[in-house]
Amino acid sequence: LDRILNDNELPSKAKAQLLSIPEMAMIAKFVKAFSDHTGCDDSTMIYAYALLDRLLKKTRWELRPVNWKILLILSVKIAQKEVHSTSASCKKLSELYPLFSCQEIRTLEQQYLKLLDYETTVLKHEHSACEKFFSL
Repeated sequence: LDRILNDNELPSKAKAQLLSIPEMAMIAKFVKAFSDHTGCDDSTMIYAYALLDRLLKKTRWELRPVNWKILLILSVKIAQKEVHSTSASCKKLSELYPLFSCQEIRTLEQQYLKLLDYETTVLKHEHSACEKFFSL
């Protein structure tokens, strides 16, 4: 996961799309489209942000143009499983972000979980802190 998400070893069609740093408006547009496409509610997005924040702190990674979308997708997929006991299908996710196949998304999800040591429960204070961030 580290090699794929933090190095430049992405498929060539991915490189062109991922080289520029996205503006906040673009990120907001992607999050809105993602939420609409997957039926993800605000509470789940907050849960996903808490997981993403935990991953970034644990690995000392930074969000970069080459990794922010896939890390967000994986965070939401895991959050949906925790909150709703189900998640968007890999097919839906690969349609939204076609740079990765269903199998690659499954593999990346497993690596993400390993990096979190399978600690996917978000505590109330973590959720509240993320909720305050989103309210800004």
